Amino acid sequence: MTTQPFNVLLFYKYTKLTDSAALVAEMKVFCEQHNLLGRILIAEEGINGTCAGTPEATEAYKKYMQEKQEFNDLWFKEQNISHIPFKKLQIRARKEIVALGVEDLDPEDGGIHLKPAEVNKMVDEGKKDNSVVFFDVRNEVEAKVGKFENAVTPKIEFFRELPSVIDQYEDLKDRKVILYCTGGIRCEKASALFKKKGFKNIYQIEGGIYNYCNQFPDGHFKGTCFVFDDRMQIGFEEGLQVKEEQEVPDEKIISHCDFCNVKTKRVVNDERNNGHHLVICCETCDKELDISRIRFKKKKVEEDLG
Repeated sequence: MTTQPFNVLLFYKYTKLTDSAALVAEMKVFCEQHNLLGRILIAEEGINGTCAGTPEATEAYKKYMQEKQEFNDLWFKEQNISHIPFKKLQIRARKEIVALGVEDLDPEDGGIHLKPAEVNKMVDEGKKDNSVVFFDVRNEVEAKVGKFENAVTPKIEFFRELPSVIDQYEDLKDRKVILYCTGGIRCEKASALFKKKGFKNIYQIEGGIYNYCNQFPDGHFKGTCFVFDDRMQIGFEEGLQVKEEQEVPDEKIISHCDFCNVKTKRVVNDERNNGHHLVICCETCDKELDISRIRFKKKKVEEDLG
Protein backbone atom coordinates (compact mmCIF):
# COMPACT_ATOMS: atom_id res chain seq x y z
CA MET A 1 0.00 0.00 0.00
CA THR A 2 1.42 3.36 -1.05
CA THR A 3 1.92 5.75 1.86
CA GLN A 4 0.59 9.24 1.19
CA PRO A 5 1.50 12.26 3.32
CA PHE A 6 -1.99 12.64 4.88
CA ASN A 7 -4.81 10.52 6.28
CA VAL A 8 -8.56 11.03 6.24
CA LEU A 9 -10.85 9.52 8.89
CA LEU A 10 -14.54 8.71 8.53
CA PHE A 11 -16.42 7.79 11.70
CA TYR A 12 -19.73 7.82 13.53
CA LYS A 13 -21.37 6.36 16.59
CA TYR A 14 -24.86 6.55 18.01
CA THR A 15 -24.45 6.94 21.76
CA LYS A 16 -26.12 9.05 24.42
CA LEU A 17 -24.18 12.26 25.13
CA THR A 18 -25.12 14.42 28.08
CA ASP A 19 -23.28 17.63 27.14
CA SER A 20 -22.72 17.86 23.39
CA ALA A 21 -21.96 21.60 23.54
CA ALA A 22 -19.05 21.04 25.94
CA LEU A 23 -17.66 18.28 23.72
CA VAL A 24 -17.83 20.60 20.69
CA ALA A 25 -15.77 23.25 22.49
CA GLU A 26 -13.23 20.73 23.78
CA MET A 27 -12.82 19.00 20.43
CA LYS A 28 -12.31 22.28 18.57
CA VAL A 29 -9.33 23.04 20.79
CA PHE A 30 -7.83 19.59 20.26
CA CYS A 31 -8.28 19.62 16.48
CA GLU A 32 -6.89 23.14 16.14
CA GLN A 33 -3.83 22.15 18.18
CA HIS A 34 -3.21 19.22 15.80
CA ASN A 35 -4.02 21.12 12.59
CA LEU A 36 -6.90 18.79 11.73
CA LEU A 37 -9.47 19.96 9.19
CA GLY A 38 -12.90 18.54 8.39
CA ARG A 39 -16.54 18.44 9.46
CA ILE A 40 -17.76 16.90 12.72
CA LEU A 41 -21.36 16.96 13.95
CA ILE A 42 -22.19 16.23 17.59
CA ALA A 43 -25.66 15.74 19.07
CA GLU A 44 -27.26 14.12 22.08
CA GLU A 45 -27.57 10.99 19.93
CA GLY A 46 -23.84 10.72 19.12
CA ILE A 47 -21.16 11.85 16.68
CA ASN A 48 -20.70 11.87 12.89
CA GLY A 49 -17.53 13.15 11.32
CA THR A 50 -14.74 13.14 8.81
CA CYS A 51 -11.41 14.86 9.34
CA ALA A 52 -7.95 14.84 7.82
CA GLY A 53 -4.37 15.66 8.72
CA THR A 54 -0.93 14.14 8.99
CA PRO A 55 -0.71 10.49 10.09
CA GLU A 56 0.56 11.71 13.47
CA ALA A 57 -2.40 14.07 13.87
CA THR A 58 -5.03 11.50 12.92
CA GLU A 59 -3.45 8.92 15.23
CA ALA A 60 -3.59 11.47 18.05
CA TYR A 61 -7.26 12.12 17.31
CA LYS A 62 -8.09 8.41 17.33
CA LYS A 63 -6.37 8.02 20.70
CA TYR A 64 -8.09 11.14 22.05
CA MET A 65 -11.51 9.79 21.10
CA GLN A 66 -10.97 6.20 22.18
CA GLU A 67 -9.85 7.31 25.63
CA LYS A 68 -13.39 8.59 26.18
CA GLN A 69 -15.67 5.92 27.62
CA GLU A 70 -18.51 6.57 25.19
CA PHE A 71 -16.15 6.29 22.19
CA ASN A 72 -13.69 3.60 23.30
CA ASP A 73 -14.92 1.27 20.55
CA LEU A 74 -15.27 3.93 17.84
CA TRP A 75 -14.59 2.48 14.38
CA PHE A 76 -12.44 4.73 12.20
CA LYS A 77 -12.50 4.08 8.47
CA GLU A 78 -9.15 5.40 7.31
CA GLN A 79 -7.49 6.20 4.00
CA ASN A 80 -4.13 7.57 2.86
CA ILE A 81 -4.54 10.69 0.73
CA SER A 82 -2.24 13.01 -1.22
CA HIS A 83 -3.70 16.26 0.14
CA ILE A 84 -6.13 17.44 2.81
CA PRO A 85 -9.55 17.67 1.08
CA PHE A 86 -11.01 20.26 3.46
CA LYS A 87 -10.52 24.01 3.54
CA LYS A 88 -11.40 24.50 7.21
CA LEU A 89 -12.46 22.88 10.46
CA GLN A 90 -16.16 22.76 11.32
CA ILE A 91 -17.33 21.18 14.58
CA ARG A 92 -20.95 21.88 15.39
CA ALA A 93 -23.75 20.82 17.71
CA ARG A 94 -26.86 19.56 15.95
CA LYS A 95 -30.24 18.05 16.82
CA GLU A 96 -29.35 14.97 14.74
CA ILE A 97 -25.97 13.69 13.55
CA VAL A 98 -27.67 12.79 10.27
CA ALA A 99 -30.94 14.56 9.56
CA LEU A 100 -33.95 12.34 8.87
CA GLY A 101 -36.56 14.19 10.91
CA VAL A 102 -38.48 11.15 12.17
CA GLU A 103 -39.37 11.19 15.86
CA ASP A 104 -39.02 8.13 18.11
CA LEU A 105 -36.74 6.26 15.71
CA ASP A 106 -34.07 4.20 17.44
CA PRO A 107 -31.09 3.00 15.35
CA GLU A 108 -30.89 0.04 17.72
CA ASP A 109 -34.11 -1.18 16.07
CA GLY A 110 -32.47 -1.23 12.65
CA GLY A 111 -31.64 -4.01 10.24
CA ILE A 112 -29.18 -6.88 10.39
CA HIS A 113 -25.58 -5.83 9.70
CA LEU A 114 -23.86 -7.78 6.94
CA LYS A 115 -20.11 -7.97 6.47
CA PRO A 116 -18.99 -7.49 2.85
CA ALA A 117 -18.44 -11.23 2.30
CA GLU A 118 -21.92 -11.92 3.69
CA VAL A 119 -23.35 -9.40 1.23
CA ASN A 120 -21.78 -11.28 -1.68
CA LYS A 121 -23.07 -14.60 -0.41
CA MET A 122 -26.62 -13.31 0.03
CA VAL A 123 -26.63 -11.70 -3.42
CA ASP A 124 -25.31 -14.86 -5.10
CA GLU A 125 -27.90 -17.02 -3.38
CA GLY A 126 -30.65 -14.52 -4.14
CA LYS A 127 -30.05 -14.74 -7.89
CA LYS A 128 -31.84 -18.08 -7.92
CA ASP A 129 -35.22 -16.60 -7.02
CA ASN A 130 -34.66 -12.81 -7.35
CA SER A 131 -35.24 -12.47 -3.61
CA VAL A 132 -32.51 -9.92 -2.88
CA VAL A 133 -32.44 -6.24 -3.81
CA PHE A 134 -30.05 -3.39 -3.00
CA PHE A 135 -31.59 -0.08 -1.86
CA ASP A 136 -29.57 3.15 -1.96
CA VAL A 137 -30.52 5.53 0.86
CA ARG A 138 -28.22 8.30 -0.44
CA ASN A 139 -29.31 11.11 -2.74
CA GLU A 140 -29.89 10.86 -6.47
CA VAL A 141 -26.56 12.39 -7.52
CA GLU A 142 -24.59 10.02 -5.30
CA ALA A 143 -26.40 7.08 -6.89
CA LYS A 144 -25.73 8.34 -10.41
CA VAL A 145 -21.95 8.29 -9.97
CA GLY A 146 -21.85 4.92 -8.27
CA LYS A 147 -24.23 2.23 -7.05
CA PHE A 148 -24.64 -1.48 -6.42
CA GLU A 149 -25.84 -3.62 -9.30
CA ASN A 150 -29.56 -3.24 -10.05
CA ALA A 151 -30.05 -1.12 -6.94
CA VAL A 152 -33.23 0.80 -6.24
CA THR A 153 -32.26 4.49 -6.25
CA PRO A 154 -35.00 6.86 -5.02
CA LYS A 155 -35.13 10.33 -6.57
CA ILE A 156 -34.28 12.38 -3.50
CA GLU A 157 -31.93 15.33 -3.07
CA PHE A 158 -31.60 15.01 0.71
CA PHE A 159 -31.70 12.09 3.14
CA ARG A 160 -34.55 13.75 5.03
CA GLU A 161 -36.77 13.20 1.96
CA LEU A 162 -36.56 9.40 2.31
CA PRO A 163 -39.62 9.11 4.63
CA SER A 164 -41.78 10.84 2.00
CA VAL A 165 -40.98 8.29 -0.75
CA ILE A 166 -40.65 5.02 1.17
CA ASP A 167 -44.31 4.10 0.59
CA GLN A 168 -43.58 3.91 -3.15
CA TYR A 169 -41.67 0.66 -2.54
CA GLU A 170 -44.39 -1.51 -1.01
CA ASP A 171 -43.53 -4.20 -3.56
CA LEU A 172 -40.21 -4.81 -1.77
CA LYS A 173 -41.72 -5.66 1.60
CA ASP A 174 -41.38 -9.41 1.21
CA ARG A 175 -37.91 -9.38 -0.39
CA LYS A 176 -34.51 -9.24 1.29
CA VAL A 177 -33.58 -5.56 1.11
CA ILE A 178 -29.92 -4.59 1.56
CA LEU A 179 -29.63 -0.91 2.40
CA TYR A 180 -26.38 0.94 1.80
CA CYS A 181 -24.81 4.38 2.06
CA THR A 182 -21.28 5.82 2.13
CA GLY A 183 -20.07 4.77 5.56
CA GLY A 184 -23.10 3.22 7.23
CA ILE A 185 -24.55 6.05 9.31
CA ARG A 186 -27.61 6.79 7.17
CA CYS A 187 -28.49 3.10 7.06
CA GLU A 188 -28.72 2.93 10.85
CA LYS A 189 -31.74 5.22 10.84
CA ALA A 190 -33.07 4.20 7.42
CA SER A 191 -33.21 0.53 8.35
CA ALA A 192 -35.15 1.35 11.52
CA LEU A 193 -37.56 3.40 9.38
CA PHE A 194 -38.02 0.56 6.88
CA LYS A 195 -38.82 -1.88 9.69
CA LYS A 196 -41.23 0.59 11.25
CA LYS A 197 -42.98 0.77 7.87
CA GLY A 198 -43.47 -3.00 7.78
CA PHE A 199 -40.56 -4.21 5.67
CA LYS A 200 -39.82 -7.72 6.93
CA ASN A 201 -36.24 -8.52 5.84
CA ILE A 202 -34.00 -5.48 6.21
CA TYR A 203 -30.22 -5.65 6.09
CA GLN A 204 -27.46 -3.05 5.93
CA ILE A 205 -23.84 -3.21 4.81
CA GLU A 206 -21.50 -2.90 7.78
CA GLY A 207 -19.29 0.11 7.13
CA GLY A 208 -21.18 1.02 3.95
CA ILE A 209 -19.59 1.43 0.53
CA TYR A 210 -16.26 2.37 2.14
CA ASN A 211 -15.89 -0.97 3.88
CA TYR A 212 -17.34 -3.08 1.08
CA CYS A 213 -15.17 -1.61 -1.67
CA ASN A 214 -12.02 -1.75 0.44
CA GLN A 215 -12.52 -5.51 0.58
CA PHE A 216 -14.10 -6.06 -2.84
CA PRO A 217 -13.03 -3.22 -5.18
CA ASP A 218 -14.31 -5.19 -8.18
CA GLY A 219 -17.41 -6.56 -6.49
CA HIS A 220 -21.08 -5.66 -6.88
CA PHE A 221 -20.54 -1.90 -6.52
CA LYS A 222 -20.06 -0.10 -9.84
CA GLY A 223 -18.78 3.41 -10.52
CA THR A 224 -17.29 5.75 -7.93
CA CYS A 225 -18.21 6.65 -4.37
CA PHE A 226 -19.31 10.24 -3.85
CA VAL A 227 -17.70 11.88 -0.81
CA PHE A 228 -18.57 15.19 0.83
CA ASP A 229 -15.17 16.82 0.60
CA ASP A 230 -12.99 18.41 -2.06
CA ARG A 231 -12.27 15.03 -3.69
CA MET A 232 -15.96 14.69 -4.70
CA GLN A 233 -15.52 11.08 -5.87
CA ILE A 234 -13.18 8.21 -5.03
CA GLY A 235 -12.56 4.83 -6.64
CA PHE A 236 -11.18 1.70 -5.03
CA GLU A 237 -8.47 -0.71 -6.19
CA GLU A 238 -6.71 -3.80 -4.88
CA GLY A 239 -4.41 -3.29 -1.90
CA LEU A 240 -6.66 -0.64 -0.32
CA GLN A 241 -5.61 1.88 -2.96
CA VAL A 242 -7.97 4.84 -3.25
CA LYS A 243 -8.16 6.82 -6.49
CA GLU A 244 -9.36 10.40 -6.45
CA GLU A 245 -11.77 11.69 -9.12
CA GLN A 246 -9.16 12.69 -11.70
CA GLU A 247 -7.32 9.37 -11.27
CA VAL A 248 -10.32 7.08 -11.75
CA PRO A 249 -10.04 5.28 -15.13
CA ASP A 250 -12.79 5.99 -17.66
CA GLU A 251 -13.92 2.36 -17.72
CA LYS A 252 -14.94 2.70 -14.06
CA ILE A 253 -17.20 5.71 -14.72
CA ILE A 254 -20.96 5.06 -14.99
CA SER A 255 -22.29 8.63 -14.74
CA HIS A 256 -23.59 10.78 -17.61
CA CYS A 257 -24.14 14.51 -18.00
CA ASP A 258 -27.62 15.56 -16.87
CA PHE A 259 -27.84 17.95 -19.84
CA CYS A 260 -26.39 16.15 -22.87
CA ASN A 261 -26.00 12.56 -21.58
CA VAL A 262 -22.31 12.31 -22.50
CA LYS A 263 -20.30 10.11 -20.15
CA THR A 264 -18.57 12.26 -17.52
CA LYS A 265 -17.33 12.09 -13.94
CA ARG A 266 -17.81 15.82 -13.24
CA VAL A 267 -20.12 16.83 -10.38
CA VAL A 268 -20.65 20.58 -9.87
CA ASN A 269 -23.00 22.96 -8.08
CA ASP A 270 -25.80 24.27 -10.30
CA GLU A 271 -25.80 27.92 -9.25
CA ARG A 272 -28.18 29.35 -11.84
CA ASN A 273 -31.15 31.41 -10.62
CA ASN A 274 -29.56 31.63 -7.16
CA GLY A 275 -29.87 27.87 -6.81
CA HIS A 276 -27.31 25.63 -5.20
CA HIS A 277 -27.58 21.90 -5.78
CA LEU A 278 -25.36 19.22 -7.26
CA VAL A 279 -25.63 18.09 -10.86
CA ILE A 280 -23.56 15.87 -13.13
CA CYS A 281 -22.30 18.13 -15.88
CA CYS A 282 -19.65 17.80 -18.56
CA GLU A 283 -17.28 20.73 -19.07
CA THR A 284 -18.90 21.74 -22.37
CA CYS A 285 -22.40 22.06 -20.88
CA ASP A 286 -20.97 23.73 -17.79
CA LYS A 287 -19.53 26.51 -19.94
CA GLU A 288 -22.36 26.77 -22.48
CA LEU A 289 -25.16 26.80 -19.90
CA ASP A 290 -23.22 28.71 -17.23
CA ILE A 291 -23.98 26.04 -14.62
CA SER A 292 -21.33 26.52 -11.93
CA ARG A 293 -20.95 30.27 -12.11
CA ILE A 294 -19.08 30.75 -8.85
CA ARG A 295 -16.46 28.21 -9.87
CA PHE A 296 -15.77 29.96 -13.18
CA LYS A 297 -15.77 33.42 -11.60
CA LYS A 298 -13.29 32.21 -9.00
CA LYS A 299 -11.10 30.75 -11.71
CA LYS A 300 -11.13 34.07 -13.60
CA VAL A 301 -10.16 36.00 -10.46
CA GLU A 302 -7.29 33.59 -9.83
CA GLU A 303 -6.13 34.02 -13.45
CA ASP A 304 -6.34 37.83 -13.15
CA LEU A 305 -4.36 37.78 -9.91
CA GLY A 306 -1.83 35.29 -11.27
